[in-house]
Amino acid sequence: MKKRKIPRIGMRIIKSALAVFLCFLVFLVRGDQGTVLNAMLAVLWCMQPYIKNSYENALQRILGTAIGAIFGLLIILIPMERDIYYYALCSLTIVFVLYTTVLLKKKNASFFSCAVFLTVVINNIAGIDPYIYTFNRFIDTIIGIVIGVGVNSIHMPRKKVKNVLFVSGLDETLLSHDNHVLPYSEIELNKMLDAGLKFTISSMRTPAALIEPLSNIHLNLPIIAMNGAVLYDIESNSYTKVFYIKESISKEVINRLEMYNYSYFTNVLIEDALLIFYNHFSNEVHETIYKTLKKSPYRNYIQTNEPFDKNVIYFMMIDKLEVIQDIYNLLESMQDDLVMITYQSSDYPGYYYLKIYDKAVSKTAMINELMKITDTQKCMTFGTVEGQYDILIRDNEHDEVVRKIKKMYRPMFYRRKQF
Repeated sequence: MKKRKIPRIGMRIIKSALAVFLCFLVFLVRGDQGTVLNAMLAVLWCMQPYIKNSYENALQRILGTAIGAIFGLLIILIPMERDIYYYALCSLTIVFVLYTTVLLKKKNASFFSCAVFLTVVINNIAGIDPYIYTFNRFIDTIIGIVIGVGVNSIHMPRKKVKNVLFVSGLDETLLSHDNHVLPYSEIELNKMLDAGLKFTISSMRTPAALIEPLSNIHLNLPIIAMNGAVLYDIESNSYTKVFYIKESISKEVINRLEMYNYSYFTNVLIEDALLIFYNHFSNEVHETIYKTLKKSPYRNYIQTNEPFDKNVIYFMMIDKLEVIQDIYNLLESMQDDLVMITYQSSDYPGYYYLKIYDKAVSKTAMINELMKITDTQKCMTFGTVEGQYDILIRDNEHDEVVRKIKKMYRPMFYRRKQF
C-alpha cells in the first residue's frame, strides 16, 4: 500500500487568511459599519489561482452586487409589511434580476446579483435608512474585492532566469498515474509560463497522446514528441520540425517485414496530418491498440495492402518478446540508418514494443533545435532514468519537477549563482 503524501499549505491558503484578517481590521477602522461577512465572502471569491481570474471574478462580483443592490433598494423602498405579498414580490423580482444579467450578457454574475438582492430585501431592518443600508452592502463587497485582488497580487520580487530552457519528461515525471498534471503543478507551472518561462515536454508519445493531459498547460513552445522525431506546436496544431526516415530505407524496412508477414503500424505525416497505415493484426493486443486509439480525432488509421513508404516518421510493432527479437534481428543490418528502441509494455503484460526511427532522431537533437529557437545558452532536463537527465525525479514525486523549476526560475537572491 502506497503511503499517502500530505500536501503542503499553499501560498493561496495563507493569502486567504491574511485577506480575511485585513477585512476585520477595516471593519474596526470603519467603526463596525457594514457587515464584515460580506467583505470576507468577496475576498475569498477573488482569491483565485491566477491573477487574471481574480480580476475577472472581481468584475463579476462588482456587477452582480450593483444589480442586486439596485433591485433590492427598489423593493425595500416600497412601504409593505413582511407578509406573503412582500415575499411574493421578492420572488417575482428574481426574474427581473436574472433577466438583467442576461440582457447585459453577464450570466456569470447572476448568482451574486440574486445573493445581494435577497440579502438586502430579507436582512434590511425597519428603521434603518434603506439608502444607507444598500450603500453599505455595496461598499462591503467593494472593500472585500479590493483587499482580495490586492493580497492575491502580492508576490516576492525575484529576478527570473531567462537564458535557460527547461525540458521535462512526461510519464512518471510530470504526469500522475491517472494521466493528469496535479493541481499544484498545473497552477504554478502556468504562472511561470505566463511570466515567460521557457519550458517544454519531451516524450516518446505521439502528439495525439500528449494533447489531452497537457490541455490545461499554457505551453508557449513546441513539444518534443515521438522520442525526438518531431517538434509539435499544440497551439497551432502543426509540426515545426520533423526527422523522416529516408524513402529508400523505409521501403527496405517494409519489404523485410512483409517478407515474413509481420504486422506493423507505419506513422506518416502529410500536410500536418498524421496518418497511420497498417496491414493486418497478428495478435489481439495489436488489434486492441487499434480499436482504442482510432477513436481519437488526432489519429487517422488506414488499412492497406500497398505499404506506404513516403514521409514515414516511425514504424511501431507490439508482440511477444521472441517475435520482437526476431524482427530486431531481421533489421539489425540496417542499424547505421535507423534508431531501434525496444521496451516492455506497461499496459499489456508479456508484450514488448519495437519502434523504428531515422538515425538522426534523438531528444538531444531536438533540444538543441529548441535552444536555437529560444536563444537560450543552457538547458535543464528532468526525468526518471538515472544518468540520462540533469535532475532525477523519483516515481510518485509528480510535483517535484515544478517545485525544482520554481526554485531555479525564480530563485531567492542567495541562490542566483546556481547556473
